[in-house]
Amino acid sequence: MDEVGQPVEKAVPWLAAKLVAKAVPSASPVTRTMIDAKIAKVRYAEPESSVVSVCVITMQNGYYVTGVGTSARGVDAARMSAYQNAYRQLWPLEHYLLCERRATELRASEPDDVAVVDLPG
Repeated sequence: MDEVGQPVEKAVPWLAAKLVAKAVPSASPVTRTMIDAKIAKVRYAEPESSVVSVCVITMQNGYYVTGVGTSARGVDAARMSAYQNAYRQLWPLEHYLLCERRATELRASEPDDVAVVDLPG
């Protein structure tokens, strides 16, 4: 909905048609290989005499995610759980990055024949 309460498709039909025609495809999804290639380092921390493990995955660009894992089966199982919890957070981040990159490429390839104007209201 736009600011005056009507769907964008009705307010600006030519823009809606153009957006649908130029929609960013998601045909090639993010893969584990893509994520793994961007991991710079993985670190773990375990408090003494604890079944808790904290995993920090640092990406090549410096961004990091953390995961916490617990297991009564020992430190290795807690580390695995912590790693999985941290790694799980990377999927939506990498998907967003891929979509953003595709949208930027799409905008760069569009002709400059469409003028952007501020609508009143």
